Amino acid sequence: MKTLTEEDQAVVDRVKELLQAAFDELTLKAASADKTALKKLIDKSLQYVDNADKYTEEAIRSLRRYMIWQFPYTRTQRRLRQR
Repeated sequence: MKTLTEEDQAVVDRVKELLQAAFDELTLKAASADKTALKKLIDKSLQYVDNADKYTEEAIRSLRRYMIWQFPYTRTQRRLRQR
């Protein structure tokens, strides 16, 4: 293995500093997700719950249980519990 000269080491050190500075400047983009389809599906599911008298108790109970499990601690869950 070749021994680096002081000049070579200085170049390596400078490149390391520049690379570290570039990494330090990196920032993640804010995550953005289109939740439109999910919201529509949740709203449609809530319509079934609103019309629970048209369905069997077992079916509505199963739907509520699934929705509460899937959407814990959300407005949807609070809305389901109020029915």
